[in-house]
Amino acid sequence: MTTPSTKILPNYGRSFIIHLCEHNMEDGSQRIPQQFLYSGMFLPNPIVVQVPTKRVWNIELNCYDGEVWLQDGWKKFRSDLSAGNNACLSFIYDEGTCVFHVKAWQYSCFSEIQYPPMLPSDDDDVPTFYLTLKDYMIEADSLVKIRYALPFPRAYVVEYISSRMEHEAIVVHKNNSVRITMSTPLAKSTCFLTNGWKEFAINNGFDDDEEFKIKVYVNDVNEILLEFHIITL
Repeated sequence: MTTPSTKILPNYGRSFIIHLCEHNMEDGSQRIPQQFLYSGMFLPNPIVVQVPTKRVWNIELNCYDGEVWLQDGWKKFRSDLSAGNNACLSFIYDEGTCVFHVKAWQYSCFSEIQYPPMLPSDDDDVPTFYLTLKDYMIEADSLVKIRYALPFPRAYVVEYISSRMEHEAIVVHKNNSVRITMSTPLAKSTCFLTNGWKEFAINNGFDDDEEFKIKVYVNDVNEILLEFHIITL
């Protein structure tokens, strides 16, 4: 692996700062500073990064020659953030929720950037997250196919789940609903809709380029409901 020419500024406590430079804007990976890591430290894989507007991204980690790298998802995060050249990103790790909270500044004037906005929710108190289906598709035999499992950030359901590895969620789109297995591995910052997800997506005609707003509810008998809404741009 070729080490990107990215200047790493000193980190403080459970945080670190990355200075994005013009000559590595096309790099698809980013090294996490060694100063941030400590022996025996647990980092989930993938990690969840969140900006102040509550928008989240999943980024896969890769360990190489004693170093930890941000890889799959990193380039998209940079692109969505539109931080541009010479930007400065601060990452603060919440070990309780396993979420990295990120802020970004233009390094030249140290003014905070405008973050990708979240579309307003009809219910401000309802936890809501967003995802684009094409980020979780696979190519096989020149065809794009829906994965059997759909990952989403654990932080949105962590207060509703127990220590069991599997739960059941009621997934809703328009007037269609189905019970789908929700895998909740303890060592992950991500949950997965598994058994039943692919059939649900196909039956509802989900396209790979559609973006979804997903609301999280809990009903009167403490069942988790994930309500899918297609965003029309």
